[in-house]
Amino acid sequence: SATSIRKKEHADYLTEHDDLSESIDAIQRAVQVLKARSPDVAQSLAQVGSLRAVPEDAKAVLNSFLATHADSGLEAGAPEANAYEFQSGGVVEMLEKLELKFKDQRLA
Repeated sequence: SATSIRKKEHADYLTEHDDLSESIDAIQRAVQVLKARSPDVAQSLAQVGSLRAVPEDAKAVLNSFLATHADSGLEAGAPEANAYEFQSGGVVEMLEKLELKFKDQRLA
């Protein structure tokens, strides 16, 4: 019936809205950690990479960034600011674009 279809569509909408909200929150935290050059960078990026709403190509970029910087002590502490900002600038930009995309999708 139309009512049962509408209930299922509403449940699907709520699930997607929750996923997008969770993704937006995780992305905002990851960007803050990156910009602050916090020692929690690896954990924050891994969390974003595990979200269902994040596209596979974005997950690949995050995993590549983490793998590339695993030897540089990314997990142990923050490197010098100049080198760090240069290396993570592309990741921050990608995360900010994903955040905008998810906000647009959540409003749609």
